[in-house]
Amino acid sequence: MKKFDLHVHSTCSKHKMWGIDGINTPEEIVDRAVQIGLDGIAVTDHNTIKGGQRAIQYVKAKKVPLLIIPGAEIRTITGDILAFGLSENIKAKLTVHETIDAIKDQNAIAVVAHPYKYNTKMALKLKDSSIRSRFDAVEVFNANITKKANKKALRFVEDYNMLGIAGSDAHYKMNIGKAITLLDINNLSVDDAFSAIKNNKIKLFCSYTPLRNIFYLYINKFRQMVKKRIGKGNKTCI
Repeated sequence: MKKFDLHVHSTCSKHKMWGIDGINTPEEIVDRAVQIGLDGIAVTDHNTIKGGQRAIQYVKAKKVPLLIIPGAEIRTITGDILAFGLSENIKAKLTVHETIDAIKDQNAIAVVAHPYKYNTKMALKLKDSSIRSRFDAVEVFNANITKKANKKALRFVEDYNMLGIAGSDAHYKMNIGKAITLLDINNLSVDDAFSAIKNNKIKLFCSYTPLRNIFYLYINKFRQMVKKRIGKGNKTCI
């Protein structure tokens, strides 16, 4: 079994207010994942694959023993979708069907992100079998949201016989690995990882993000926002 965190953000994730949403570079994320003994991560920045591309370049250059699944967390008009295995960016704020069409055009995997998070209507959409059937899996545990929301997601997956994964939704490197998806694979390859997900050859090990880490994250986001507003710039995805 190989240990994966399937929902990680870097400085390539942007935020309208904060400027950046993840406070660590793709390279820092890779180093942290290796440090804690992960075998792979999915870099899922908001509406961009650039973080994953940078992570792949870093892994190759430094010969780091870590599998990078390039992806994105794509905002639709209804909620967020995690896409694993992207080679091109997908436009934000399309319909769910349009977004999944674009994901499948790249032979990538479509996963519902935190369907019961407070600011999403994705759970309601999933009641529609024509939408539900197009997803490969549902994020049933997200280390950054409430226990109630995660329990609802797990219950939904059980009721509708869908596949479930876990992800930390880390925006700070110390939160990586709080939610781990174990994949039953022998070879570290994207194809084998996808096969394990689609065939439910997985186990989940989950914990929540500590409050001290959340506090540290938002202190740093606030600092970045101040730097942005006074024209000092901020860490960006270059």
